[in-house]
Amino acid sequence: MKYIKVVVGIVFLSMLLVGCNLIQEIPSTNSSMNEDIPVVIQFLKNCDYETMLEGNYFNTIEANRFVLVQTNITFIEIKQLEKTPCVERTFRVSELDDVLEELQAEFDSERDEKFRELQLNRSVLKADVTDQDELKKYLEEKREAEAAELEGGIISEYQLYVTPEADAVVSLVAELGSDIQDIYDESLSWIWVSEEYLNGELEFWYYPQDFLTLTPDLANNPSLGEIASDCSEQANTLVSLLIAAGHSPEDVRVVLGLVDFGGSIGGHAWAEIYENNRWFALEATAGAYYDDDLDSLTEASSVPYTYFRYHSFPVETVWYYYNNEYFKEIGGTSNAPDHWDQEGRSYLRDDLESFEGQRPSGKLVGKV
Repeated sequence: MKYIKVVVGIVFLSMLLVGCNLIQEIPSTNSSMNEDIPVVIQFLKNCDYETMLEGNYFNTIEANRFVLVQTNITFIEIKQLEKTPCVERTFRVSELDDVLEELQAEFDSERDEKFRELQLNRSVLKADVTDQDELKKYLEEKREAEAAELEGGIISEYQLYVTPEADAVVSLVAELGSDIQDIYDESLSWIWVSEEYLNGELEFWYYPQDFLTLTPDLANNPSLGEIASDCSEQANTLVSLLIAAGHSPEDVRVVLGLVDFGGSIGGHAWAEIYENNRWFALEATAGAYYDDDLDSLTEASSVPYTYFRYHSFPVETVWYYYNNEYFKEIGGTSNAPDHWDQEGRSYLRDDLESFEGQRPSGKLVGKV
């Protein structure tokens, strides 16, 4: 009779697991049920995971809707947590391939929503950066007209527009300090406005000094007194500030190329920073902007500088990387360090894989 009850119990438990879409290996002994398992838990953002885990966690990766928490807890504790509405998914790092594509899709879905909220495709629709060849020709002609020389190791006109030694850049850094988030927040306060509206020309590049000091007083500035222009000035000046603040020129750069902002593909300039041996994007135009079609000004939003560490930046093609010391044309001239060969990307997989701990065998994929 006892044998029958045990069999029925096992069958019933199996039915429950299948019904919850759980794939799982049940520990074979009571002692293993109480052994710590290194696991990643996906909590809803509005849940108090710190209290639920009693402070027993190592790393977190935050999205807008959820947070991934790396911890060591027992099989029994995992099952208890999975019964709560706060937990959407549990998995071991060894099972990352089973869930990574869906996780990255969730981060990128948030990114697309953010882009729509910020109307970031304005940069492409208003042709912030024209055709690659046309832009190169424009900058060459501008340099010749200004009689500016390529000297001191500078090998491209683009490098002339990153100027960490400019008085206005140095002065602003003295106010901001060296913290990356503070500098990035400053860039988000700059008002994006199309060059055609601001300057009456489709392509017009300001040096950081002029961007910071002259654009606030331009007649067509939609918010007089505020720093304003488009992506090229904002990316060049953001990189100038970071270098002036003491960040190595080897580890911060401007990128020019094609991006896909919500199905709108076109030229764009953005910054990238090198942290923990990898590059990720800093998008300066994700802040304040002026819509000249609607005559409306949108205030700056708050974005962590690490946003594109996990949200993929939608690059189609890179043309150039550069700053005041280094230049790299894809497939062409370069004096840049070797690690400039790396592309900026999402490091969701890398950071999840960095979780250290035991790797018990067997499956433990929780509800999704």
